[in-house]
Amino acid sequence: MSTEYLRQRGKAKTWYIRVPVPLPAQAAVGQPEIVRSLKVTSLSEAKKLRPAAMTSIYEYINEKVKAQQSEPHSANRFKHQMVAVVRDHDRGLIDDDELSERQEILLEKHLAAKAEFQGVRRRPLHPEDVRTTAAEERTIQAGFDLATGHLLLSDAIEQYIEKTRGKLADDTIETKERTLLAFQKYLGDVPVSKITKKQCAGFLIDELDTEGRSRKTVAKALSELGSLWTKHLIPLAEAEVNPVSGLTASLPSPKRGTKPTRRPWSQEELASFTKGIQEHPKQADLGIAMLLFAYMGMRREELVSLQTQDIDGDCIRLDEAKSTAGVRNIPIHPTVRPLVDHLIETSTDGYQLPTKRSARDVADSMGKRFVRWRRELGAADPATDIHALRYNFTSASENAEIPDSTTKVIVGHARSDITYGLYSPANSVKWSVLVDAMAKVSHGKFDGVGVNP
Repeated sequence: MSTEYLRQRGKAKTWYIRVPVPLPAQAAVGQPEIVRSLKVTSLSEAKKLRPAAMTSIYEYINEKVKAQQSEPHSANRFKHQMVAVVRDHDRGLIDDDELSERQEILLEKHLAAKAEFQGVRRRPLHPEDVRTTAAEERTIQAGFDLATGHLLLSDAIEQYIEKTRGKLADDTIETKERTLLAFQKYLGDVPVSKITKKQCAGFLIDELDTEGRSRKTVAKALSELGSLWTKHLIPLAEAEVNPVSGLTASLPSPKRGTKPTRRPWSQEELASFTKGIQEHPKQADLGIAMLLFAYMGMRREELVSLQTQDIDGDCIRLDEAKSTAGVRNIPIHPTVRPLVDHLIETSTDGYQLPTKRSARDVADSMGKRFVRWRRELGAADPATDIHALRYNFTSASENAEIPDSTTKVIVGHARSDITYGLYSPANSVKWSVLVDAMAKVSHGKFDGVGVNP
């Protein structure tokens, strides 16, 4: 059974249920999704609780919708009536003239209901007789904008997130969606065509660039927000420019100086570091990770989320990755084959590495532990972090005269050139070619060090 609608959060590894609110009901509920804690850390228990929790959430949504429908003066009710009219028009049930006529009737009915609710008896009724809040005016305007063809921010976000599913890892999509929904909450459900750079800068100042957030974190959030325009709205001609562009330049410069350029580890450094880890069993997962990085060319997030069920014979199947090119099948290097077999046999939780689960948190923790341990062993060069071991793999591939296009398939890089990117997609490369290429990767005298379990 899948983990659909389930998410694990926090240090306690508590399971939550996360249910998207249908678009027509979002105004009534007041949010695009509902998240509730199941208060369990066991996945099997979470799956048992899921059906009842989903039923409860959908009952809650229905109650909110019914409550809103009973309020004829609700601005949200007016907006969704406008949505229904537009959909009738899109399906060809009404023509342009009837669309305009229905819009006018809906507005008249809304103002009349609002006036009655406020006790206004004057007739004929004038719009200025009815008191409306700024939020109500925005909602009413959103209804007209939708009726005149303007794409609303909530719809744009929903379309974009759905388009990225299956192309990016779940945790990457979740982070991106969290930033976009925070932006929607800040601005309201406005037409994307009316979003300005000034409003995006306000979001940066008021919500993102707050005390305790690093420059890197804020810049990443801006990148996630800008991708809504660069990857979705501009290609669809819903926008001409990216209003987020250039805002990163306003962030303060890093105080720690420029990060040194990564370089491959020397064979001496690899052997010395692995030996040091072998002498301290508590760091065993770091030694295993080093070997798999160096001989398989995998990323941290890919390795820590790798499960034993993802290994089929001599093949590792990576079904989730940070990019489309990262979704791939790679051969197991013959040097680490005994180690992989041992890990499968001794796994107690279904994962490849002997460490507690939490995907990205584990990947970040591994990187920090690696740096601390490197310093303790006297290897203080910051250019040789754990990710630099992928550089060792690509360098070894180049020394073995493996074609660059083949190496890119193995490490999960996009083949952007015309010849190999367009006319020869990655999945067209023969498996035997990848197996032969992997077997050629060698790290010299480091080969075999620490491989035997």
